[in-house]
Amino acid sequence: MSKRSDIGDGFDPKRPHFFKVIVEETLRDKKMMLPEKFVGEHGGTLSSPVSINVPGGMTWQIQMSKARTRNAGNGRTKNIYLVNETWKEFVTHYSLKHGHFLIFQYEGGSRFSVAIFDGTNGSEIEYPVSNKGITTTTGKNSSSSKFTSKYPFFRVVITDSHLLKSNVNVPRRFADKYLKRSQQVKLQVGDDCWKVNANKMKGGPMAVQLNRGFRVFGRESSIKAGNVCYFELVGSKDGDQTYKVTISKEN
Repeated sequence: MSKRSDIGDGFDPKRPHFFKVIVEETLRDKKMMLPEKFVGEHGGTLSSPVSINVPGGMTWQIQMSKARTRNAGNGRTKNIYLVNETWKEFVTHYSLKHGHFLIFQYEGGSRFSVAIFDGTNGSEIEYPVSNKGITTTTGKNSSSSKFTSKYPFFRVVITDSHLLKSNVNVPRRFADKYLKRSQQVKLQVGDDCWKVNANKMKGGPMAVQLNRGFRVFGRESSIKAGNVCYFELVGSKDGDQTYKVTISKEN
């Protein structure tokens, strides 16, 4: 278990931040609304899915949906929710209950760092630790995995959004350690290789995305929504990185 908050010493009061208290409605409706003021100021920089980085080595990608609601003072206003199966898994994984509260620090680029506190005693919770690699989590049964490797790796459960947008976010912890700059990497499946750009995106300290070339990789490697991809960093020479990609249908 881990008790070190990613916000902790790294909390920057100049960065946008807010807190949310878990209430019965949040648990019952299986969705959480972002504060209206935050949405008004930063909603234009958000795109779905958003990445939520939690102490313990896990990064969750959670789809957003938008809804309009009537506001007596301003007419119709837009609210953004964190919803879908992944949000429900997030609640279950961290055993969130009525009274827990979460502090969200916005890192930019649709990425948040989050710390979770127990509402009964006000202390930060013990976080489950991902000791089998750095994990990007989205989709069913995504919080557990039997995959292990001697190489550094991260894990992504492929969604329709990944295929539609032809990109994948690299977990920030992994990117901080292994991807220091925008570069081209090789993705290898069996004897086949594809070149894909790993680009640092504006708006986050180390927001990295696999994008240009990912569409061809996904099509030619026959990746489908619901597949789980393990990206193992098996080679790095003179800045050139090769990732062995294992495609699983464990979902």
